Amino acid sequence: MVTLTAVGSGGSTFGGWSGGCSGLSLTCDVTMNSATFVSAAFNPPAVSFDLNVDFSSGTGTVTSDPLGIDCSV
Repeated sequence: MVTLTAVGSGGSTFGGWSGGCSGLSLTCDVTMNSATFVSAAFNPPAVSFDLNVDFSSGTGTVTSDPLGIDCSV
């Protein structure tokens, strides 16, 4: 029996096991009675950026998809 532990780095989050393990638990016990493939998937950290809007001339509206930004002059 081998216990595998998923440990991400750089702000990544664990996305799940595949192969000889399944699920979202951070640990997985694998019985080694033959060659076994196990993969751990990780999701990259969320990235955010600042957005500056300048209505120096004209008119309009700025919205976002997904929702979260909704502004006009």
